[in-house]
Amino acid sequence: MDIAFFGGTFDPPHYGHFAVCTLIREILSPDKIILSPSKNPLKPNQESSDNHSLKMLRILSDDLNQTGKSFEVSDWELCQNGPSFTVDTIRHFQKIYPNSRIFLCIGQDNYAIFPKWKGYQTILNLCHIVVFARPGSHTSSVDAPFNPNKFTWIDLDLPLSSTECRNAIASKEPSCLNQLPTKIAGYIRQHRLYGF
Repeated sequence: MDIAFFGGTFDPPHYGHFAVCTLIREILSPDKIILSPSKNPLKPNQESSDNHSLKMLRILSDDLNQTGKSFEVSDWELCQNGPSFTVDTIRHFQKIYPNSRIFLCIGQDNYAIFPKWKGYQTILNLCHIVVFARPGSHTSSVDAPFNPNKFTWIDLDLPLSSTECRNAIASKEPSCLNQLPTKIAGYIRQHRLYGF
């Protein structure tokens, strides 16, 4: 079984996340794609509660599964005490799916700080890393201190940011909701998140 794992704060999930998820399914064709909201120690300023993040990610997953039921949302990281560490999560799913090949999907921003991740060398041993990056940008990464065979690069030029979405919502910029799937925008309105 091939499993793709895509984690993040998803605060909130936007069309950039939707595009990454779609590419994961189309290019990697995994049997299962696990989406996991996290308490990222390198991104401490999460705005919404864990409960809201989880519910918004489930809305995103439901939307994606309208065209093929391969996505599921895991709350395992949120149920742990303290911050989330990807190495622990990968080990957790490796125990559940012991004979699986795991693809860890990350953005170019996370690739840039990958050596700061807890147990990053262990992560490289446990799974294959798929990096979503701006077209052509990975050509400058050949000198990175990693085995290039452990990485696959996928071009994605969609500069959306959850931080910018939150700031725009707080500033009452109506166009910001166009960056979010309709049901997630509705959820934010309903629960008045991010100062809406």
